[in-house]
Amino acid sequence: MINVCVFGALGRMGQEIITAVNSDRELTLVSGMDSMAKEGSQSRFQKPATDRNDPNRGINLVPSLDEIQSDDIDVIVDFTNVDAIEDHMRFCAERSINLVLGTSGVTDQNIKLANELFDGENQPNIVIASNFAIGAVMMMHFAKIAAPFFDSAEIIEYHHDQKIDAPSGTAITTAEIMDQSRRSKHLDSFSGDRTQKLVLDNPRGAVGQGNIPIHSVRLNGVVANQEVIFGTTGQTLIIKHDTVHRSAFMPGVLLAIKNVPKTPGVTLGIEKFLGIE
Repeated sequence: MINVCVFGALGRMGQEIITAVNSDRELTLVSGMDSMAKEGSQSRFQKPATDRNDPNRGINLVPSLDEIQSDDIDVIVDFTNVDAIEDHMRFCAERSINLVLGTSGVTDQNIKLANELFDGENQPNIVIASNFAIGAVMMMHFAKIAAPFFDSAEIIEYHHDQKIDAPSGTAITTAEIMDQSRRSKHLDSFSGDRTQKLVLDNPRGAVGQGNIPIHSVRLNGVVANQEVIFGTTGQTLIIKHDTVHRSAFMPGVLLAIKNVPKTPGVTLGIEKFLGIE
């Protein structure tokens, strides 16, 4: 049995994780943290944390790291704010707690610190993923396969209007994977943008790795979608993934929770757990 603590427990993703963990008989939800929590509060389910068989049972919440009782925690799942993740990584490393990190906006500097703190010689370990939806991971995998066979490509990512960063981590990662795939075949980056007249600012989007334009859409009613559009002589290929509910991320989150204790060091993405590295 793996004991789990959820950071960001009152957020929309946090509440989904609470439900998913409570429904899995290999996992036990032991605590949660959220800056909006009040002393003695529980999750929105408002049920005692005593009935192990109730998937909607609540958990006791604390508002800060200082109040976390860490002795019984095996894995922390963190979907909070990028400004806090380095403190959270240090907290876990100092207490030998494994970490599953899904916070948006993770930087190269954050990953560098993760490699310093979670060195793989001793536990704990960390999984950092830009997307836990298995369909999204497969979308990136298919884009990796297709990249060497096309001359140009663009990425369009769609998210809800409350997302604070753009482009998404998934889009950035997708561009990196596609560029690496081409380089592994000794191919140059995709053909650059030949647009000469820009009527408005940035109409062609950001430029990701490998000269791949990335366009960010933010709309009320959207959860998280992405399409990768490839083009070559006389044809296009579109690889698209749509998320209609946050529950789509939960199978991947659970997979990461169960694998992080036995996967040394830093793991980027959940591809390894799906056998598609």
